[in-house]
Amino acid sequence: MRASVHLDEELYARVTLRAAAEACTVTTIVEAALERFLAEPTSTGESRFELPVLEGKGGLMPGIDLTHGETLYRILEQDMPAGQQR
Repeated sequence: MRASVHLDEELYARVTLRAAAEACTVTTIVEAALERFLAEPTSTGESRFELPVLEGKGGLMPGIDLTHGETLYRILEQDMPAGQQR
């Protein structure tokens, strides 16, 4: 599966160097780290996060495709105040 993740530039540089040193891909490093993280038990045995359920109405704006992450990212940036955009 393909996913887009926005990482801090310094963190990504460190991961890239580590992947090169171990003769593997960044994907391999990220997958291993996520597997270790998810294997750790939580302190309460329950989910670490409680997400709110929103009862929204109206659906998506015309032209919004939730399966195209880069387009969504650009749309979100347009709504940010100047100076806060990446």
